[in-house]
Amino acid sequence: MKLLKKKIIAVILLFSIICSVSFPYGSNVARAEVDKLDSYQNNMNYFIGDTYGQYLEKYKNVKSGNDVHVILADDYLEAAGEVTKVGDPNGDGKYSNAVYSGEESSISWKVTIKETGMYNILVDYLPAEGNNNDIERTISIDGEIPYKEAQFVTFSRVWVDAEKIKQDINGNDIKPKQIETPCWRSEDVYDASRYYNDALQFYLKEGTHVITIEAVREPMYIGCITIHRTRALSKYQEVKAEYDKNGYKPAHAEPVKIQAEDTYQKSNYTLYPSTDRTSPATEPQNTSAVKLNIISEDKFKLAGQWISWKINIPEDGLYTIALRYKQSLLSGIFTSRLLRIDGDIPFEEAKNLSFKYSSDWKVKALGNDEEDYMFYLTAGEHEISLEVTLGDLASVISQVNDSLTVLNEIYGKVLLIIGSEPDIYRDYNFKRQIPQTIKLMGEQAEAIKQISTQLEEIVGKKGEQTVILDKLQYQLSRMYEDPESIASYFTAFKDNIGNLASWVLTTSEQPLSIDYIYVAPVGEVLPSAEHGFFSNIWYEIKCFIMSFFVDYNSLGLTVSDEEMKETSTIEVWIMSGRDQANILRQMINDSFTPERNINIDLKLVSGETLLPSVLAGKGPDVALGNQIGIPIQYAVRNAVMSLNEFEGYQKVSERFHKSALVSYEFEGKVYAIPETQTFPMMFYRKDIFAELGLSVPQTWDDFYKVIAVLQRNNLEIGFPQGLPGMQIFLYQNG
Repeated sequence: MKLLKKKIIAVILLFSIICSVSFPYGSNVARAEVDKLDSYQNNMNYFIGDTYGQYLEKYKNVKSGNDVHVILADDYLEAAGEVTKVGDPNGDGKYSNAVYSGEESSISWKVTIKETGMYNILVDYLPAEGNNNDIERTISIDGEIPYKEAQFVTFSRVWVDAEKIKQDINGNDIKPKQIETPCWRSEDVYDASRYYNDALQFYLKEGTHVITIEAVREPMYIGCITIHRTRALSKYQEVKAEYDKNGYKPAHAEPVKIQAEDTYQKSNYTLYPSTDRTSPATEPQNTSAVKLNIISEDKFKLAGQWISWKINIPEDGLYTIALRYKQSLLSGIFTSRLLRIDGDIPFEEAKNLSFKYSSDWKVKALGNDEEDYMFYLTAGEHEISLEVTLGDLASVISQVNDSLTVLNEIYGKVLLIIGSEPDIYRDYNFKRQIPQTIKLMGEQAEAIKQISTQLEEIVGKKGEQTVILDKLQYQLSRMYEDPESIASYFTAFKDNIGNLASWVLTTSEQPLSIDYIYVAPVGEVLPSAEHGFFSNIWYEIKCFIMSFFVDYNSLGLTVSDEEMKETSTIEVWIMSGRDQANILRQMINDSFTPERNINIDLKLVSGETLLPSVLAGKGPDVALGNQIGIPIQYAVRNAVMSLNEFEGYQKVSERFHKSALVSYEFEGKVYAIPETQTFPMMFYRKDIFAELGLSVPQTWDDFYKVIAVLQRNNLEIGFPQGLPGMQIFLYQNG
């Protein structure tokens, strides 16, 4: 066994993670990928047209139509690409006329509208097996995309925990495997960014129209589409009055607590349980073992994500719903959630539940600043769902995003005149050269001022959230009033446009950690968010003491040392980080060990540990996360085995381009395989290329011609300097 172990140490570099290999652009694999990308870009042309905000403004005087049309999926007018009539795809009998829509497909239906108006489009769909991403489609009306946001609309998948949370031999919780459970869903069409809280509306005149759904990403089954008017929700006060009218009273029952990690369904496989050890009040908690006890704010934050929980209510009556939560990432502002109970939004205000910033855990009943909301729940099982939404910030972010488009246009026009390094003492005669651009500066200064005022009203004060808006407003005003100052403000203006774009991305994330959901009869006292001072001190002391006894390097082992000795076991060291180690441990527990009946003793160690351990004869069987030069250093000293000797190596090596393995070859044998491969890609601005009449270069000669045109217009290109840039030409020339 010892001899075998010394030999297998060569496998140390079996997956040599962190080794990064340059993948030449000229290779067949890379060329094929670029061709595929070009094809995709040609299909998704640069969209020039109205934004949804402009579209709504155009039809602001048009009321909701009253037509309702349910169109069965297989009753289509025409279809192209991967479209198949499949009947009942999952055998549940819900739809016997479903249609499969692949990643390269387009389906059109005809509908006759009797009343002109604004309509929503509801799609009944079943996610099909794909690459685990959200499903994306483009919506066209009569052959045209009505506005920018209709180019990318999303439909979520459904994920669940494959099993209850289990523990390793040290009592640490093991993250449950996430599996997809496709089921029929009915969703209105929303824009992918969720900059608008309500479903997208479409203007349909009286008469016959053709509605087309074109695939962008991922396959799906479609059962039917429904054209309907926007559903109006009752206000909370109206619902409350209805409660009084019906004589509903607070329930006489014990509160019900749901641990946030015990989810029912979720929209994304990244929404798995996480760990919080900052508070002894977090449930469950342990001073020596890692417990998966929360849904973390660093995952549950992207608009459109949702999680649902099942809850059993003991008695009919009025209840409050409270959360133990923490929102500590978005300072100076609140985050928002949308509530559904049994699939329905109970009232208008439930679309915009806000949670303020706090570095500490809080317990808060769902409600507003004046009162907690009451919910009438019948005895039995219910489903509670929380969805990430932008809430009151949606309008602000949408307006800022529209302004960013205009600001980039202003920047581009000025850049063409003065270049990236303007001479502040030169008279560029801006009034004559770009009068319309100067006018846009004045308009945007006023628009951004109004946005800043609106944001101040929402958050209740001026602060870090409005700083960048106020800076841009000032700069635009100065440049509008004194065009000759444009050159002196230009560099700061460019930087602030970038800062504003970063602000949009940051604010579009709505982080929220949840420990538990607490459903209690109205009037019940809510639990405290934290334990007392002395409890917290005692918790910290116990954590400190236990830190001397816990083995933090052994990750997620599910069998004891005795069992490992009796079965085939491989010792694996990983040096790339705890997060990567936890993911690998999960993969081992989920598939590798069950399928191969081989136990893996995975340990997280420092990279400097490997050499002395091997020299002492105590090294691992496999080492992951090594730097690129390590494999050959060990191969030269005969300290590792070549991978060519292992059964199945040839098949595995075919996953990589030949050049990817060159760095790990010695005397005709390969001693490692890389985790990642890198290769150059070209990114370009579609709008600038369109304005200058340029085509995407396909050869170096084309590229040189593009450089000349860009430079004549005071624009620049970026190209890798030094060896990385030279390698491109070296590889292409053999």
